Amino acid sequence: MPIRYDANDQPAKYAIACGSLGGFGGFLSKAFRHHDFMLGRRNCQRFLSRHFVLPADPGKGEVNPLFTSWTDPETRGRFEVPPPGRQRKTDTIHLPIVPLLGKLASESYTRVPDWPTDPPDLQIANLRQSILDRADAVKDGLIAQYEAGGLLRTGISLLWFLKKQGWIERLAIGPILADLRTRGLLSPER
Repeated sequence: MPIRYDANDQPAKYAIACGSLGGFGGFLSKAFRHHDFMLGRRNCQRFLSRHFVLPADPGKGEVNPLFTSWTDPETRGRFEVPPPGRQRKTDTIHLPIVPLLGKLASESYTRVPDWPTDPPDLQIANLRQSILDRADAVKDGLIAQYEAGGLLRTGISLLWFLKKQGWIERLAIGPILADLRTRGLLSPER
């Protein structure tokens, strides 16, 4: 599962930016997708280096057969990690099953960007217009599908013309903005 930590090194309430809008938030901004990609890369790095490990402590007689040939103290020392999770009560040395080498071991290489609040490519006006255009197309398609007669077609079109802005704001744009603000992806003034 994705996990993101806040400034106090506590798990953040919302880990992924694309989780907004029921998992469709990534369609709204490239910054959301970039953040989540980098978070996934960091989470994978930490899993491989801190959790995907096995005991390798010859002094305690706990050495997984995978590490019996790892006898050079310098090589072992570069990769030794404390025991993961619940096993931290012991001081048994562990080694990663898949050691990270080069830039893959660097924390700076997998640095997660700041939470993408108010990304420049998130254009609410464009989103609003796209939703209105799509709703118009659906309305026209339904009128054609049900072969609405002249008077009914005119009545539906007039009602739609008078109400569509309010309906779209209340049923689409309002909930989208509320979810983005709740998750800190959109500032309150936008």
